Amino acid sequence: MKSMFLAYLLTFLQPTTDTNCCNANVVLSQTQEAVTVYRDCNRNDSIGFIMNDTLREDYFVGTIYQIKDGFAKVEGEYAISQESIPKGWVELRYISIYLVMDSQVPIYDNHNTNSGKTFIDFPEWYPVEILDCFQGWLYVNYRDNKQQKTGWLPPEFQCANPYTTCN
Repeated sequence: MKSMFLAYLLTFLQPTTDTNCCNANVVLSQTQEAVTVYRDCNRNDSIGFIMNDTLREDYFVGTIYQIKDGFAKVEGEYAISQESIPKGWVELRYISIYLVMDSQVPIYDNHNTNSGKTFIDFPEWYPVEILDCFQGWLYVNYRDNKQQKTGWLPPEFQCANPYTTCN
């Protein structure tokens, strides 16, 4: 019986390894708008809304699973109340990430550390635009008053925490 239970755990409770899956943590961009959550990425069948509660400082944090046609498939919850948000599609422009605050944050030409890289020097604490994703890596566009950089951001330099700088 123990071996059957162990086999069940190993088979069914393992995270999926879909090669197209993003599996990156994200936050809701700094917006005062209620963001519609759709059942699919064609704006069909609204299944709810998400909105950062700035009065109670209860912010949405979640996981991005896929990007398609300007939409992101996400699932998450509010950080304080832990009210869950069902998995659905939101416009990609409303989803972002922060950078781990470091003197230099590397971004790569491809989603691996063996590719060429450049650095974001002394990044500001701004939400960073997400363009694409792949297995925990986020393809981002970073802009501040000093620089503009686009590339693949590795998971260890992503900060999906609206309360701290993750450093």
